[in-house]
Amino acid sequence: MSEIGFDTEEDIVVVLLRTNDNQTFEVPLKHASLSCLVKTIVESDREAKEIELPHVDAETLEQVIAYLVHHQGIEPPEIRKPLASTVMKEIVGEWDAEFISSFSTPFVFKLLLVSDRRLSQMPLLDS
Repeated sequence: MSEIGFDTEEDIVVVLLRTNDNQTFEVPLKHASLSCLVKTIVESDREAKEIELPHVDAETLEQVIAYLVHHQGIEPPEIRKPLASTVMKEIVGEWDAEFISSFSTPFVFKLLLVSDRRLSQMPLLDS
């Protein structure tokens, strides 16, 4: 978004994401659309304002949203293979590396599961 105003109408549209523990998060649609699940639901039902995520808890969704907001709806570049380094920040960038490194291994697996299976191939899976 620009400092003066919104770049597009999509920037001002929000979607509500409801977790399995009944927490609701308001997320700009532009950001949430990095999730194929959210994008598909909204494209198929333009009136959809709230999306139930019955297999995602609030703690996990909060971190997924932090990732989405940081990337502002722009899909990060694909990770080149074979990997050029064993240093994470040289592969995915400093913010992504610090983000994923800030969690315990079990929580990283939980994030990956949510990103892959529950939110349908989000780019967080590649971080």
